[in-house]
Amino acid sequence: MDKSSIVMISIFYSLLGTLLGLLICSALISLRNFYRLQRYGVLATGIVADYYMYYSVSSHSNRRYRQYKPVVRYTVNGLTLESRCHNSFSDKPYEIGDTIKFRYMPKDPSYIKIPESVVGKVVFAVAFLLPWLVPGYFFQSTLASLDAPWLVRFGLSVVLIATYLVQARRILSNKAEMIDDAMTKKIYLQMAIADLGLCVILIVINFAFLYA
Repeated sequence: MDKSSIVMISIFYSLLGTLLGLLICSALISLRNFYRLQRYGVLATGIVADYYMYYSVSSHSNRRYRQYKPVVRYTVNGLTLESRCHNSFSDKPYEIGDTIKFRYMPKDPSYIKIPESVVGKVVFAVAFLLPWLVPGYFFQSTLASLDAPWLVRFGLSVVLIATYLVQARRILSNKAEMIDDAMTKKIYLQMAIADLGLCVILIVINFAFLYA
């Protein structure tokens, strides 16, 4: 394989690895929030008052899909609240006026979620990541098989895995009750900047090794 092909594979693998890192962060945040809600959340009942409808866009086909979030009316410590569930559905699973069970966080009663299956959540996270782990392994295997310096063959993996571990530690040790959307975007941005910045430095070093 010629040197330019090695560099192109390195660039592509760094971009793929960064995307995989964002997906890992997303799965970890989802599982962390799920665990904290199951352990510390208060089980309560409320009435479905309405639905919030929005559109999600498929990353593969760019098609828009209609999604629904139940709006629930409930009482906490004598105060009546009305909040959107942090569950999304492709249709309306409840009728207006139905009584449903949900959990809320004591310090933030506006954060409510309908209980989910532990097994289902883990299976979803694995199924969500698996399609991205396979090509990641394939490209690393391609790099590892090259007749090139160690830094070229394994450097990208070391950089990417290190940033994944740092982000995973930050997510799992976060003191916030729940990681909200704003905090999630901040984590994504920091992850992408760290990954891409380190990968660019590493690719420049690879250039020096390959073309010296």
